[in-house]
Amino acid sequence: MKAIRYSAVFLALFLFVSVVSPLRALWVENGVPIVVEPGLQWLHQLASDGDGGALIVWADERSGESQKDIYIQRINSQGGVHWPENGNVVCGADDIQWVPQLICDGSGGTIVTWCDYRDGGPDIFAQRVNANGIMTWSVNGEMVCGAINGQYYPEIVPDSSGGAIITWEDSRAAGSDIYAQRVDSLGNVKWTADGIDICMASGSQSFQKILADGSGGAVIVWQDARNGNPYNDIYAQRVDSLGNVEWAVNGVAVCALTGRHYAPEIISDCAGGAIIAWTDWRYGNYDIFVQRLDSNGSVQWTPGGGAVCTADSTQWFPQIVSDGSGGAIIAWTDRRNGDYDVYAQRIDSNGSMQWTPSGVAVCVAPEDQGSTEYGYGLRMIFSDPGGAVLAWQDLRDTYYTIYMQQIDIDGNALWASNGVTIGPSIVDRTDPRLASDLNGGVIVGWVEGDIDNTDIYAARIDPNGDPVATLLQSCCASLGDACIKVEWTLSEVDEDALFFIFRKESAAESWEEIQDAAIECNGLTFTLEDNYLEPGMTYTYRVEVEIEDDRSLLFETDPVTVPELPLTLYQNYPNPFNPSTNIKYTLPYAVDVRLAVYNVTGRLVRVLVDEHLEQGNKETTWDGKDTRGMQVSSGVYFLRFKAGKQTEIRKMLLLR
Repeated sequence: MKAIRYSAVFLALFLFVSVVSPLRALWVENGVPIVVEPGLQWLHQLASDGDGGALIVWADERSGESQKDIYIQRINSQGGVHWPENGNVVCGADDIQWVPQLICDGSGGTIVTWCDYRDGGPDIFAQRVNANGIMTWSVNGEMVCGAINGQYYPEIVPDSSGGAIITWEDSRAAGSDIYAQRVDSLGNVKWTADGIDICMASGSQSFQKILADGSGGAVIVWQDARNGNPYNDIYAQRVDSLGNVEWAVNGVAVCALTGRHYAPEIISDCAGGAIIAWTDWRYGNYDIFVQRLDSNGSVQWTPGGGAVCTADSTQWFPQIVSDGSGGAIIAWTDRRNGDYDVYAQRIDSNGSMQWTPSGVAVCVAPEDQGSTEYGYGLRMIFSDPGGAVLAWQDLRDTYYTIYMQQIDIDGNALWASNGVTIGPSIVDRTDPRLASDLNGGVIVGWVEGDIDNTDIYAARIDPNGDPVATLLQSCCASLGDACIKVEWTLSEVDEDALFFIFRKESAAESWEEIQDAAIECNGLTFTLEDNYLEPGMTYTYRVEVEIEDDRSLLFETDPVTVPELPLTLYQNYPNPFNPSTNIKYTLPYAVDVRLAVYNVTGRLVRVLVDEHLEQGNKETTWDGKDTRGMQVSSGVYFLRFKAGKQTEIRKMLLLR
């Protein structure tokens, strides 16, 4: 390692306020608390922050049952929450704000949308939160749609230009229709005020889902009752970046056969089109069907959709991700064995099933897995190079808890049979949500509690299916009296563990090791005090641990800034003095300095300093002698300090 060259600055003279770096809780057993407040915190969503962590948004009832707000938190790859404890307020307007959705904005921040009742509504609002947790649009968000009669259940995707496309269910006309709007990175709406109509067919259109088309537009799919209740069909529409619909008026039919077809999900086919899966009642049971549309909206597989699973009893609420090769992996909850289980199937780009007919069993443990009335109990995300990670709520252990499984491109389970758990619980854990950690693992968030009080927690699972890093319990970096203090606490420690400390001054610089770092140990708590600092500089620290030749990152702190030094002349010490005294002063910048001693009559006794000095802490000594080198008599003397245009004076007392 290169030697670190820092000026040793005497900081003990300054009264630093101890400021703890925002990096607080780290991955711990049974999950990191994202929000723990009275009332309900629920309807959460996760999105990758693009840096190995996740953004988490939720509806929050901490202010009372009649007041529901939108909050957000960012958690990094180490489990450190970046923003205020229990989240930042995205919207705290009057009345109810709920069902939030979010996307990563590509810069470490997010755009959030939600359903809002502040003006009677409900209306659709949105807000952008930057990487530092700061709201960048109007307080409490920008209105996306405020049309009459109510707008519900927004969905959101990025527009490839730093903004977003939002779609929702809209009741401004008879029944419910599908509308959409684009907002740019500044929160300006780009299409017709209150949105463009995606579908205004007769009957109701609902349960819309949206897919970014990669060209600044989107494909939207929904369930559609235009052909008469109680039947629902599946329709889709594409809209370009300018708000022009590109397929048939009111959408193209994905499935319009006899029977009920509902709850569609959509992903890209990697060729400009889309693959859509849904729950289907055409054979008298709930089954899973799928269809592919090309970029022109033409169906590519069996008219009305191909059967993914038509096993006995119920199969419903599919989840779908790309397989990375133009096909898809589809998972669902399945009751063929009596209880609800989790099954999955892969379909290639030609519509051919690739795994066991009717799907491979992901989890067939006793009791129910993954089932809720609205399909919230099962989630899935893509796992490179072509598999998937699934998470579901599972009742095998008395209380609902969260189990997970990874399957590869051939349908093989890579983790323990019937899944791995995030840990035991004595309360229900439900509604899992997933985001990639960009390192082969995932971050999972869930709701924890009972019907009257729920909180939100998160954990990280590594590529082997193991919960990440319960070794580190906490860490922080703070300003001390004469140093930056880096402190961490472990849940256990190997007596042969070695720690390596690194530091950098800015994000642009590389890490440099602090050689021979003096680390103090107090039980399971370790402390490093770094005294080699420059005023006004910002420092970040990285700690690595080596156990049995296995070296890994333990944590990184958030940046800590050393305050600028004020121009200061300190009282001499000792005072009174005999025969000499020390004089200390601080220069925040390079400047011409004159330091001189005068007697009570104003006559110059001695010039101690008269030169151009660099910034920093300085010290000189007066030995009680005058310009000629003669001892001066006892009495009061004045120290005059001039730095540039600033002057300060201190009184000194010499006692012989």
